[in-house]
Amino acid sequence: MDESAAALEAEWGLETNGEEASPLPSRRRTHPSNKQQVTRWFYRLLIVLFIALLVGLLWWGRQFEYGLNN
Repeated sequence: MDESAAALEAEWGLETNGEEASPLPSRRRTHPSNKQQVTRWFYRLLIVLFIALLVGLLWWGRQFEYGLNN
């Protein structure tokens, strides 16, 4: 092993006294994903948009219902 690799290992603490240090935690544990949170907000947005569309169509339909009777 060349000197630069040995220096990096010593700096990062990858090897201590010829033995490997404890392994680093997995990336998933260190940087947890927020995929579930984004999915939850996406479904909430879809529900709100659907309700807004429903209310808008009902309101629009009632305008035409009253317009035909006059």
